[in-house]
Amino acid sequence: MRELLPLLVSTVTFTGLLLSGTMFYWGIRARQEDTRRTLELRMSGPREDALLQRRSAGENSAGLLGALDTLLLRAGATATTRGLVLGCLLLSVVGLLVLLWLLRSPLAVLGLLIGGVPLMVLRERARSRARALTLQLPDALDLVNRTLRAGHALSDSLRITAVELPAPIGEELGQVAEETRLGRSMRQSLRDLTQRYPSSFDLRLLASAILLHQDTGGHLVEMLEHLAETIRSRTLFEDKVEALTAEVRFSAAVLAGLPLVLGVLIYVIQPGYFEPMLTTELGRYLSLAGIGMLVSGALIMRQLSAVEV
Repeated sequence: MRELLPLLVSTVTFTGLLLSGTMFYWGIRARQEDTRRTLELRMSGPREDALLQRRSAGENSAGLLGALDTLLLRAGATATTRGLVLGCLLLSVVGLLVLLWLLRSPLAVLGLLIGGVPLMVLRERARSRARALTLQLPDALDLVNRTLRAGHALSDSLRITAVELPAPIGEELGQVAEETRLGRSMRQSLRDLTQRYPSSFDLRLLASAILLHQDTGGHLVEMLEHLAETIRSRTLFEDKVEALTAEVRFSAAVLAGLPLVLGVLIYVIQPGYFEPMLTTELGRYLSLAGIGMLVSGALIMRQLSAVEV
């Protein structure tokens, strides 16, 4: 029992710190989201549209569950928020038990981090979905322009485009067209669309162009043509930047993963040589410090390779 006491204390301490950090992070994100929505409400047009938006924001709820629900929506996942939370907790428990069986040391608490894998996968899916939507946007604008030239209304053009193009652009434009057909204002539908993809600057440009046309008039087809050309040019430039920074990103991945791979190989080939890093107190501190420096170095190199476009 005395041998398990340090492990239990470490597990409880690490779990408490992990939960506290997670709640603090999502609390900050929730406050930022509330601030952004408040500014959008102040800048909105009709008063009744602002009241509907405020009611919608209240129904979605802020906080951890609201942030997870938004993440699932942006990733296009069919899972529920409750299922996601239960899955993360189950993976954390499984990771803790597996590392406890393998290491039999307080370092087994690192298995709790496995519970964050679904969140990482969802964030990556949301990022990929937003990227795919941006790539599909010029083709969608061309199709909308052709249907507008043929004499269709904007809502009909969006519905036709949604039928002809695949997901995610087809699903999103189809949702906007269906909401408009059922009586919802175009302003509110487009605002919700941009909130589902806050990182897509091109989508905000499209929403601004349509709303500007509704408020002040103008040649919508010409505006959408110029917007499609601008999006294609920006996408081409981003691809060039990604190609130029590929060497830096690959170097960061190699430098971050090489020590971990070597550590695992040494532990498998010569367990006695690596055992002090897991069994002694100094070795555990050095292992944690090494992992922390590896993660910090990888994040710094990733930030250095990111180019503002």
